[in-house]
Amino acid sequence: MDGGLALMKEGIFATRPLLQSFGLAQVPDIGGVRIYANNQDMGTTDKKGYLVLAALREKQHQGECGRPAP
Repeated sequence: MDGGLALMKEGIFATRPLLQSFGLAQVPDIGGVRIYANNQDMGTTDKKGYLVLAALREKQHQGECGRPAP
């Protein structure tokens, strides 16, 4: 089993392996929001509104946006 842990001020998050840059998407208190980065579906927020974004490009504005998952 592969995976990672991200320790941030918002909490500890279990993630896919963290081999390069990563970030945290937050949609306060809204779970189930689909998050995209570089036109790729990164997943949906948890019940607290968080999603760890693994494998982001370094030093580049990601321009994430979200919409409710179907």
